[in-house]
Amino acid sequence: MENEARRKNIEVDGAAYVLVLLPNYQDLEVIAIMEKDNKEVARKKFSPIQKDMAVSDWMKSVHTAPARMQLMLDELESWDGHITSDFYEY
Repeated sequence: MENEARRKNIEVDGAAYVLVLLPNYQDLEVIAIMEKDNKEVARKKFSPIQKDMAVSDWMKSVHTAPARMQLMLDELESWDGHITSDFYEY
């Protein structure tokens, strides 16, 4: 799996932005960056794994995390204003 950035021109309430998703499969996280006029305006780190979990739930979540990360990146290709994958802010 590649840690290659995905970029997409998006519109939020009539304003144009570029959404950049930087996947990090080793740490099971995605950094989302919003850019406007070629300048970063915001950045957040997300993960498909919740912070507080029982060990058995955590193991299941780690097992499915790479596929769910890929789904999130794929959703960006057909952007409709929403990313439906369950990701959690870190």
